[in-house]
Amino acid sequence: MNQVGSESIFIDSPYSRANVRKGILHYLLGRGMSAIAGFATVILLVRHMNVPAYAGYAAIIGLTVIAGMLAGLGMERALTRFIPEGHLHHPPRQLSRFIWLTTALRLAVMSLVVAGMYFSWPQLAAQFSGLVGKMPLGAIFLIVGTAMFQLLSAVMQALVQQKTLTRVMVVQWGGRLLLILALIMTHSEISLEQAIWLMAIPDCIGSLILAVVVQRYLSKRAANGRYMPPAKECWPPWREVGRLSLNNYGYNLLAALPQGSAMIVLAAALLAAPFVAAYGFFINLIDRIKQYLPLQFMLNLAEPVLIAGYVKDQDFGRLCHHNRLLYQVNLLLLMPALAWLASVAPQMTSLLTGGRYADHAWILPVLILQLALGSHATIIQIVINAVGKSEVLAISGASALISMAAAIALMIVSGHAGWIAVAPLVYEMVNNGVAVAGLRSRGFDYSPHWRFHAKLLAATGLAWISADFSAAHVDAPLAQIFIAGLTALFGFAAAILLLRAFDSGDVHTLKELLRKEREK
Repeated sequence: MNQVGSESIFIDSPYSRANVRKGILHYLLGRGMSAIAGFATVILLVRHMNVPAYAGYAAIIGLTVIAGMLAGLGMERALTRFIPEGHLHHPPRQLSRFIWLTTALRLAVMSLVVAGMYFSWPQLAAQFSGLVGKMPLGAIFLIVGTAMFQLLSAVMQALVQQKTLTRVMVVQWGGRLLLILALIMTHSEISLEQAIWLMAIPDCIGSLILAVVVQRYLSKRAANGRYMPPAKECWPPWREVGRLSLNNYGYNLLAALPQGSAMIVLAAALLAAPFVAAYGFFINLIDRIKQYLPLQFMLNLAEPVLIAGYVKDQDFGRLCHHNRLLYQVNLLLLMPALAWLASVAPQMTSLLTGGRYADHAWILPVLILQLALGSHATIIQIVINAVGKSEVLAISGASALISMAAAIALMIVSGHAGWIAVAPLVYEMVNNGVAVAGLRSRGFDYSPHWRFHAKLLAATGLAWISADFSAAHVDAPLAQIFIAGLTALFGFAAAILLLRAFDSGDVHTLKELLRKEREK
């Protein structure tokens, strides 16, 4: 009887291949709609806000993300790691208690962070371009709403309820877009306060909807006998949860500085409003694009499944191989994009912003390169958390932050503070190197596949040269962008094929993942 129940738990669980595949079409369509709305939101805001207001908006968005990191305590990673285990091996009441205790803790810590920001806001506003002396009410709702939406999204992702989560995200971003269009029809410009409320209201509504959806799912699961294994031990193991959470919390705090939000805040404290506005626009644009790259796009769907698979079979090689496939597909889009933007970044910037910020267009390819390096950091974080060696994250993050701080100090002392956009590349390289070394020193044979990366860099260089050459022979900016993009894409694809960058085993694994699961 218990054996049958155990098989039923895995076959009917959210982590079975059949269940994941069932929601993929809706997942792709919903995410695509959210991508369009998110991209349109970024473009409309930068076009309909003046430079000081947009600089202030960028700074507040950065502070919001930092506040979320301070109050995060590594909870999202703990949820992603332990919810699959709780779903497969423990009673519903234990899983429900774990989720809602974590949610209550996040809300309590978030309240303390908001109170601290409220009382210190005059001092913060004095440091950053475009900020008003009194903390806007909308900023409070934005900080709390964003933090709770992220946490509850992590719960839905860990339960592989992507279909419902995607619907909520469509409502969230669609609501923002509709509010912006309504303001544009009645006002020539969008103010800083209006822009903050545009972000805050959909996040708060989305958080409430997710809370209701999660409770309904847990109640439904509790009523289903197949998902009720006997309680053999106290779960979750709070000491292990705390250790994983704190190690990831430390890593996230250490990793905060090279991320877009913290870099915007740093730029706002050091540089003039035009640079802050331009940098903020580029980061917001890349953040929207980042969410729909294969690794980040499928991460919410794949991460809990990968962890559940490792918990079940303890196959480290399989875990690394599947993570590497996501990473490689990510690079297949990022590297030709890097070659393309390296040749036509000023023209692209002018087209998107209506003629603004073209002088700072060099930041765009830098952010793409940072995103490529950060993609590897994402997959190795999944691997490290899955094998329970999260202390490696704190070591790699601390080493990388020291290196980046030294680079920033050197730029400021030398009078080249505007080059701080390059400093995160130092962080990403050191972080990746130390994390790989730390994992290998603990007996886990993780390989970065240097030959693949060398071939990829060679293909990118050839694509860049061909795109730059083709754009130089065209006068119209729009035609330059279009022709350079096609040239970079086809040049990169030809180089990848000629260099044989991918193994036949990778293609075989992709076919295996997509093959219909046979029910036992």
